[in-house]
Amino acid sequence: MADLPELPHHNAHALRRWLGERLPSAAAWYQRHCTGYFVPKNLNFWYVFGALALLVLVLLAAGGLWYWSAGDQSLNTTLHIVQRYMPAGSRFQAHGVRGTLRQGGHIDQLVYTQSGSQGPDSGALTLTLDNVDLQWDWTALRDRATRLRHLHAQRVTFADTRVADPHKAKEAFTSLVLPVGVDAPFVIDALDIVSKTGQTTTLAQLQGRYTYHRTTARHELDRKSVV
Repeated sequence: MADLPELPHHNAHALRRWLGERLPSAAAWYQRHCTGYFVPKNLNFWYVFGALALLVLVLLAAGGLWYWSAGDQSLNTTLHIVQRYMPAGSRFQAHGVRGTLRQGGHIDQLVYTQSGSQGPDSGALTLTLDNVDLQWDWTALRDRATRLRHLHAQRVTFADTRVADPHKAKEAFTSLVLPVGVDAPFVIDALDIVSKTGQTTTLAQLQGRYTYHRTTARHELDRKSVV
C-alpha cells in the first residue's frame, strides 16, 4: 500500500494557522499576548530577575493575607476598617468582636445608624444586634456568593424615628441588586420593633433563611411568636 504524500511545508503551516484562528488554544493565546512582541535590545538578566521578584512578592502577599485571615484579630480589624469607610450619614459600630475572618466568631453588639435626610435633629434609623454568633463558608466566594453556615442573634432591635421630608416624594423600593449571591440561615431569639411613638412590638423565636440570587430575593420564616 502506497504511503500518502506529505503536505508541502508552506501548506502545513497554512493549515495550522487556519485551524489556530478558528480553534484557539493555549499556545495560540500565549503567542498572541506574550510572545508576539519585539524583544528589547537591552533585555538582560535584571528583566527576568525583576519579573520573578514581582511574582514572588505577589505570592508572599497572598500567603500573608491568607495567614492573617486565620488570626484572632482579623475579624475585629476588618470590622474597624468598615467603620472608617461608611458613607455620609451612616455609622457602624462593633463591640466585643472575637473570631477570625476566615471562619467567623462572636460579636457582643453591632449597631448600624442612619441619620435622617434633614440632619441629626430629624431622627435616625437604628439597627442593633446583641450577642451575635456567625460562621460562614469562605469557599463560596469562588462562586461569587456569601454562604453563612450559622447566624444567631440573641436580640435584634429595630427603631426608626426619622422625620419624613415634606418636600421629597416617597419612592417605593422596587429592586435590590447585590454584587454577590447570599444564602443566610438565621435564628433570632427576640426581635424588638420600636415605633416612632416609643411603642415596642416583640417577635420571639424567629428562624428562617434569606437567599439572594442575581436579582431575586427570597425570605423563608419557619416559626415566630408575638409577645
